Amino acid sequence: MAPNLVTHPNPCPNPNIPPLRLETEDIPIAKNHPQYDHALAAITAYWRQATNMALSDQQEYRELVASSAFIVPKSAKGAPSQHKLYKAIKNNPTWARYVMFNAIYGKVKSVAEHVKTVHGSDVMKNLFNEYCKHHPWQERLKKRRSDSIAEGQPPSKKHAEAPASSNSVVGFSGKVAIKNELSESKSQDLHGFAKVDQKPMMAPVSNENKLALHQRSDSPLFARGIKTLSQKAAETDRADEILRELILIRENQVKQTEKADQILRELALIREHQTKEAEKKGKAMARVEGSIAELTSRVKVVEDVQLLLQKNP
Repeated sequence: MAPNLVTHPNPCPNPNIPPLRLETEDIPIAKNHPQYDHALAAITAYWRQATNMALSDQQEYRELVASSAFIVPKSAKGAPSQHKLYKAIKNNPTWARYVMFNAIYGKVKSVAEHVKTVHGSDVMKNLFNEYCKHHPWQERLKKRRSDSIAEGQPPSKKHAEAPASSNSVVGFSGKVAIKNELSESKSQDLHGFAKVDQKPMMAPVSNENKLALHQRSDSPLFARGIKTLSQKAAETDRADEILRELILIRENQVKQTEKADQILRELALIREHQTKEAEKKGKAMARVEGSIAELTSRVKVVEDVQLLLQKNP
């Protein structure tokens, strides 16, 4: 973590707009990692607060994600004070550190009070829509899809001539290149095809002493390859959309849980107040009953005295 970072009031008077982009693909751990949920929480927290951060905060937050600062070691599970972010905040409570720490542990009173003394407020508004204005999700999906299609376009139709032997080699190597391309990762987005297109692959057809050459784009295998890669790109985009929806659902669930906890705390306070009132009423009734018993005793003494006076005038 960068030392001696500058703090600022909250809300930030000079946020860096547009904010630096930080997405789920920037997470440095695999999706099957046991603490991937912490990484998602850190990313969504950045989306909510990015437009309330100075450039130094945004840069530090990206560094925190890249260094997997969201990981909670065994010693810090259920013990926020043992996490390195806690110690870093105590040393220098930058807004980036507080946002990530809050995403992992929720609001910790001692940390919130320390941050409040420096920033003036520890309140974090949900500015998710502001981040999306500068980094629209759908536009990014459309751009990725259009880039993939542009890179996978076949070359313009040009007929060439070449000896049958060399042409056969080119055609064979082209098929191998296409087959290898189909087995590559979705994240390459058709870059391999763009490289192959620099030297168009031809399939020979004999015509007396010369060969009429057909472009690779006429090959059914090439067409199937383009279609398969387009489908993979579409599947990737859909998976990203589903992931974003799941993140939003999880965020709503967290909010509902927090609201339920608040209601339970309020009910507990009401119950405690009712118990105290019942105790007060019980004590008051006991005092009243004691007073009544005392008066009854005195009245009886007076009656006894009167009877004695009547018998012995």
